[in-house]
Amino acid sequence: MDVVSGIAAVTGILNQVRVLNETVASARKLAQSAAVRSKETPDFLTLLQARLEPDPTAAPITGINPKALAAAYLTRMDRNGDGTLSRAEFDGRPAWFSALDRDEDGKLTLTELQAPFE
Repeated sequence: MDVVSGIAAVTGILNQVRVLNETVASARKLAQSAAVRSKETPDFLTLLQARLEPDPTAAPITGINPKALAAAYLTRMDRNGDGTLSRAEFDGRPAWFSALDRDEDGKLTLTELQAPFE
């Protein structure tokens, strides 16, 4: 290998290292921004807990559309795609499932998930 080929090979390796470093830095920024968003915006189960087990000392949660969060939660958790959540698909407390399941059919519909926020 001559000197020019060696320099070209080293330059190529250094460029690959630079690209990897930039990719890692971008991934870290993305992860940090996602962590900040998740702290700012409560998830559906947090809102549900605030509604079903109110804490009089907690600050009120405002500026959130709980019905939209309920719909997103149903979509995310509905593993079998039947449009409802079974007890196995619901990752909240069992007592919450029972409280939400108004018709006691063992499944939660979007209407039942949204009912506490009516």
